[in-house]
Amino acid sequence: MFLLAVPLGAAIPVWQYFALRGVQYVVTDAALYVKRGVLTRSVTQANLETVQNSSFEQDITGSIFGYGSVTFEIAGGEDLSLRAIEDPRAIRALVDQAAMNDDGLGGGDRRASDIPGDLTQWQHVRDELRAIRSSLER
Repeated sequence: MFLLAVPLGAAIPVWQYFALRGVQYVVTDAALYVKRGVLTRSVTQANLETVQNSSFEQDITGSIFGYGSVTFEIAGGEDLSLRAIEDPRAIRALVDQAAMNDDGLGGGDRRASDIPGDLTQWQHVRDELRAIRSSLER
C-alpha cells in the first residue's frame, strides 16, 4: 500500500506543475484568450466588449511576490479567470481601460466622427455601387 502511495503522491505535484505551465493568457486590444492543455489544447476567447465587470485577488504570498488572479465577468458566458499572473492589478486596469475605450478597440461605441467622409460622399458611393450592381445584373 505504501509503495503505491509514494508514486501517486509524487505524481500530483508534477501534474499540477505541468497543468500550470500548460496555461497561457493572451490579452489583445480586442479580446482575452485563455489557452489550456498539456496533452490537448483548448482555447477560450472573450471579446473585450462583453466584459462587464472585473476583480482581482492576491493572498499574502501573492502580495509579497507580486502575483495573483484576475476574474472577468463576461456577458452571456462564463467568467474568465487569469490565475497566478504577475501584477494582477495592472492587468485588470489594462483590460478595463481597453473595454471602456471609445475608439472602437473595446466595448465603447464608435463615434460618428471616427467614420471618414461626410454624408454626401457616402451617398455618391451608394449611387456608384447601385450603378455597378445594375450593370452586372444585365
